[in-house]
Amino acid sequence: MNQRTKRLRPFCLGILLLTVTFTSPLWAQEILMSKAGFANWLQQATMPLRQEIRSVETQSEMLSISIQELDKQIISEILFKPGDKQAKLSGPGQTTVQSQTLDVAPLIQNGRTLVPLRFIGENLGARVEWNDVTRQVTYTTDQRTIVLTLNSTKALVDGKTIVLDVAPAVFSGRTMVPLRFVSEYLSAVVHWDSTARTATVRYYRP
Repeated sequence: MNQRTKRLRPFCLGILLLTVTFTSPLWAQEILMSKAGFANWLQQATMPLRQEIRSVETQSEMLSISIQELDKQIISEILFKPGDKQAKLSGPGQTTVQSQTLDVAPLIQNGRTLVPLRFIGENLGARVEWNDVTRQVTYTTDQRTIVLTLNSTKALVDGKTIVLDVAPAVFSGRTMVPLRFVSEYLSAVVHWDSTARTATVRYYRP
């Protein structure tokens, strides 16, 4: 038995060497194919995400262009600061900001900024009329009519009743109206900076 074993050992060793020699390239090929398969799977799996990223980038570019185009439509920009009588005004193509002194400084009432009724209306392109009998102010443009009544939280916008957060009121002999309500219904946009405590009104071309 020992002699047979000794004779078989070289034979078995030869078979093993042949097997390793001829099959090792197949192993290597299988590993390479596995890597290629994984890379292909990874590409397919991440394709929706990459498409979504491209879509967001495109939307961001379009939004940036839209904002630039919208800025070109600004007719006037007004900056108020509660407690400060100086209002700052600027318009398209203006390199300097004009300052205008108000009769009464804007103030905050019940969390809402109030401003002089005539100043805000005229700077937003509206005709302003005050009726001393009914104690009402009317803002009129080609697109809209707004009626506010002193000390009343009910306003009329194109004949429809709208409830205000704060009523127009008299302060220091001047009637003050809600800045955001009047501005937005006259097609302007109001931005409140809580850090600087300033309100910016941008009036766009109708």
